[in-house]
Amino acid sequence: MIRLVTATDLTDIIHQTFGGLQEQLRGDNRLIQAVARRQYVLFLGAGIPASMGYPGWDELVEGVRQEVGRSIRLSTIHPLEQAQVVWNHYVNNVFKARPITDATQRTQAELEFNKIVLSTLQRLYKPSRRPDWFDLLQKYLPVNIVTTNWDKTIETELLDGLVNCFCFCAGMPSVNRRLPNLYKIHGDVADPRYLVFTEDQFYRWEQDDTYLVAKLRVLFSENVTLCMGYSFRDPNVQHQHFRAFLRFQGSVEPVYLLIDPTMHRKDEWGLLKERREYYGSRNVTVLFGSIPELLELLEGEVKDYAQSAAYRLESIEPIKNDLLNWRNKLETTDVRQHWLRLPTKASTERLILLTKGLILVGLFPEIREVIGLDIGEGMPHEVGIRLLEDLRYLLVNHNVVKEHLSESDYLDLVALLNRFSTKDGGAWQFGQQRVRFNLVLDLLPFLPVNILDAMAPTLAEHLLFSGPSYGDCWGSWNDIDRRVNEIPMGLVRPVIEELIQAESWSERRVKIQEYLQDDKALTRLGIRLRLLQKHPGWKEVTGV
Repeated sequence: MIRLVTATDLTDIIHQTFGGLQEQLRGDNRLIQAVARRQYVLFLGAGIPASMGYPGWDELVEGVRQEVGRSIRLSTIHPLEQAQVVWNHYVNNVFKARPITDATQRTQAELEFNKIVLSTLQRLYKPSRRPDWFDLLQKYLPVNIVTTNWDKTIETELLDGLVNCFCFCAGMPSVNRRLPNLYKIHGDVADPRYLVFTEDQFYRWEQDDTYLVAKLRVLFSENVTLCMGYSFRDPNVQHQHFRAFLRFQGSVEPVYLLIDPTMHRKDEWGLLKERREYYGSRNVTVLFGSIPELLELLEGEVKDYAQSAAYRLESIEPIKNDLLNWRNKLETTDVRQHWLRLPTKASTERLILLTKGLILVGLFPEIREVIGLDIGEGMPHEVGIRLLEDLRYLLVNHNVVKEHLSESDYLDLVALLNRFSTKDGGAWQFGQQRVRFNLVLDLLPFLPVNILDAMAPTLAEHLLFSGPSYGDCWGSWNDIDRRVNEIPMGLVRPVIEELIQAESWSERRVKIQEYLQDDKALTRLGIRLRLLQKHPGWKEVTGV
């Protein structure tokens, strides 16, 4: 009797042969760099819904077999052929209109069979707890995601419903730059007409949807691809990748295929080695490890890479000419002539990159050196003023820009603001010259709440302890962004009522009382109160 060795033994063999994931990726930074930039394609297979309780392929085919004909033998047949055999049995022995004599009847039979497949999928579904690693995967999702799955796990559990979903045979899609684009290349549970399940359907796929065929080739050609929960043995996907590989003479972007050894037996070790060698000849790198292991490794590596000078220099390359033009016009234009320093006609992506680039110019000497802004470690007053004014212009006038900035981008903006702040008299300074504090406050409404809270004590220093000569920090109320609405009116009003009783605020009491009657003004004041209340000196100064 042959003893099946546990999967743990296979994991040990793989680790001894290839090392852990870190060793397998050593010397190859392409995946890490692509994930850090979110410029990669994520291919998700049946392993993702399986982690939520959906059946695997073998279990599903067996379930459909039991629905349409228990007498069918499937034990020695290839997985695709198994589905085809079940379909053939259904057409010849179960379908009510047999024998099928025309295309219309065949289409109807296929629709009824697909409905049985989907109902079996739902019957075998056993809901389970959402895996913790889903949260980690969400942090690094790219713009383009491809899946062969029919269920809604990716849309609901990973993308929270915020997705531009394009399904097989759904017509020409409208690609979205603001939301993830999900390509469901084998259909969706909502439409049984276009399910890809049988061998016939797989081989008919290229004729039924020419857009998806071409799109898949383009994605393989232009992007690093990471496959998780997926075997890469789908004939449709393999064929399109190989066509891209041949067309570009082997210079396509690499594919990284993650294979979890715990899902295989020890006697499959030879097969896995052969698959690794076979895929390697087509620029497909096989990584042995689990999804949580890979995500934890990527998180650490991506954070390190994102903080490197190489990443920063690479990120400004697409808008290097724009930054050079901005630098050349610094001395020749007035501080508020943004349209002369910034491109007047630019794509959304270019404006987003330009905003990020300007933040990096303010933070890092190596970026300033690249564009010839040789000012050393410091930031002269004139340059600092123009930099903040232009950032405000981009954020105020282009809603799409602030929506596309990541949390790390906002943290960089905070670092830029904090870098040039000083407690000296409560004034914001560049070099030795003061800057209107309102210019800084104008950028605050664009910060996420958690980041705003984290920097509140620093900013509150300026609000609490700025002297009378810098009263402009409360300045022109209309300068504060009108869209700020983070504190409910019911909470703002009593706080202000207490605030104006404090003696230290007597000089401003009249101005504040005037605005107690104006809800919009209260909202604009709310963001300042949010900052003030988080400062340790708030109670001491105001008695509140």
